[in-house]
Amino acid sequence: MLYLIVGNDIKKSEAKLKNLVESILNKNKQAEVFNLDDENFSQKYFEELLVSQGLFSNLYVVKSRGLWGSKERSEWLLEYISEIKKSANVFIFIEEILDKKIFKKLESKAEQVWEFDGKDKIKIDDKFIFSIGEAFGARDRKKLWLAVAKAKLKDIPAEIVFWQIINSLRNITAVLLQADLKILKLHPFVISKAKTQAQNFTLEEAQNLLTKLFNLYHDSRRGGLDLYDRLERFSLEV
Repeated sequence: MLYLIVGNDIKKSEAKLKNLVESILNKNKQAEVFNLDDENFSQKYFEELLVSQGLFSNLYVVKSRGLWGSKERSEWLLEYISEIKKSANVFIFIEEILDKKIFKKLESKAEQVWEFDGKDKIKIDDKFIFSIGEAFGARDRKKLWLAVAKAKLKDIPAEIVFWQIINSLRNITAVLLQADLKILKLHPFVISKAKTQAQNFTLEEAQNLLTKLFNLYHDSRRGGLDLYDRLERFSLEV
């Protein structure tokens, strides 16, 4: 099953993504949510998500950001477009900009498409977003807290900040586990950065932080402190 969210109004796009996922989870309490982006994407991982089902769940919800910006990857994904539509799992693609030809092909297969373009849009500075992961990897609490607080002031959705930290931590954990990083098909610069950052953590610390991050994410959905408040507290405990 395929859904598409496209447009440069990031705030509205993220709100729609959040509402869509919550709607699916309300109907499928045991569903598992996965996130794909330019850093953690691999063909093998995608193929597994396409056909797999969890031990306690019969549904995967896959949130995919920025996967269609690469010509090579787009051509590969298009070969699977019919399988994605037929899949029992849910694939939600969210893109700021999408080639018109690709848009038409996705639109013809999607259950529903939302377009959010407008003047009141959030411009996300890639260098700033990446600085969040860098501050985390350096275990610099002050820089991380300031980066999270600044992102909040910029009205950047908290989920984007959350997954930036998660992706950095996953790469660090992969290094500490001595995994074959070539399988993940990460950019050489990302691999080099992860190896440097991994020196600041033990495997136990990285795994504990990963658990803590996912717990605070799920707790924020149950009420009380929102995700940004929890991320600010987390940044002071790294």
